Amino acid sequence: DFGAPRSAPPMCREVADAGIFEQLQSDFARYADMDPERLAIYSNFCAWRKRACITVRVVRGVPYVLDLFPGYQSRTKATLLAIYRALQRVGPVEDVEFVV
Repeated sequence: DFGAPRSAPPMCREVADAGIFEQLQSDFARYADMDPERLAIYSNFCAWRKRACITVRVVRGVPYVLDLFPGYQSRTKATLLAIYRALQRVGPVEDVEFVV
């Protein structure tokens, strides 16, 4: 659930009125009932593609890079720093894994 947390920092409360959390909920709803075959493909996407891809797993608020395949003229370092800064500003988040 992407609803704004009660203890959200001021920057999150400011965007909550814009409906961003509802939009996130809507955008990610299609992945809720994904079939196992497609889930397996998405789970290993970076390892399969091996270029211009980053897999990040956040555990107890700490980001871990699982796969790192920079692309041509990549902004890999800037992207990883932006993820790190966002996690620092927002505070503890639920465990999550995502691909950039």
